[in-house]
Amino acid sequence: MQTQSALIQCLLVSVALVSAACAQQVSTTTASASASESRTPDLGVIVQKLQEAQEANRPQLPYEAVRDYRFFEADPARTSAEVVARITFVPPNVKKYTIQNHTGSSRGEDIVRHILDKESSMTAQDPDASLRAVSAQNYEFAYLGDDDLDGISCYKLKISPKHQDVSLVEGQVWVDQNSFLIRRIDGELSSWWLKRVHLVMDFGSLAGTWQQTGTQATADVRMVGKRTLVSKVVDYRAGEIVALQRPTVLRTFQAKHLAVAVGR
Repeated sequence: MQTQSALIQCLLVSVALVSAACAQQVSTTTASASASESRTPDLGVIVQKLQEAQEANRPQLPYEAVRDYRFFEADPARTSAEVVARITFVPPNVKKYTIQNHTGSSRGEDIVRHILDKESSMTAQDPDASLRAVSAQNYEFAYLGDDDLDGISCYKLKISPKHQDVSLVEGQVWVDQNSFLIRRIDGELSSWWLKRVHLVMDFGSLAGTWQQTGTQATADVRMVGKRTLVSKVVDYRAGEIVALQRPTVLRTFQAKHLAVAVGR
C-alpha cells in the first residue's frame, strides 16, 4: 500500500502541473548575489513572460489523449504492469477517462484509476490550476543560467515552493527562450517514509496546444527499494475531430466554437 501511495503522489503532481496558472505578481530571487546584472537576464521578466505564455496556451478546445503507463519494480528493465487510458477534456473543467487495456499486475490499473480520478477532481475544482502551477504565487525563482535542451535554447531556473503542498516540486525548470513555455521540470518531493521521490516531466506541442508529453516518477521506498512509473502520450486529437467522434457534450461545445476550431 505504501508503494502505491508513493507512485500516486508523484503522478498527481505531474498531472497538476499540466495546466497553467493566471499571471500573478512576480516575486523572485537571484541565483547569486555576485552575478553581474549586465550579464544576467531579468529574472522578473522571464517569470512574468512564463506565466503569460502558460495562460495563453491553456487548452481552449476539447481534446482526447491516449496515455500509456508502465510500472517497474526492482528490475528497471522489466515491466511489472502496463495500462493504456483514454482521457477526454471539455473546457473549462470537465475531464473523463476510460481504461483501454491493461496487462501485468492488477495494482497497475488500480493506481492509474486513482490518478485519473484525482486528476478529474482537481480539474473540476481548480480549472486554471492557479493553486498548483509553476508561478510566482507558488514558487520562488532563481536564475541558474542558459542551457540547451534537445537543441532548444532555454533559461534554466531553480524553483522552490513558497508553502508546503504535495503538488509543489523542489527542483529546476527549463523555459524556452523563444516561447517562454516550460519544456521540462526536474525535481523532488519529500515524505517522512520515503528516502526520495524524483520526478521528470517533459512538455511539447500537441495539435497546437502546449501539453505534458511524458513523465517519469521514481519513489525510493524505505525497506522496499525503488518503484518507477513512466507515462507518455501516444495519441492526441483536438477540436472538431474529437467533437465528431465523442458524446453529445463534446459535439455541442464544438458547434459553438466551430469558427475558432477552423481558424486554428
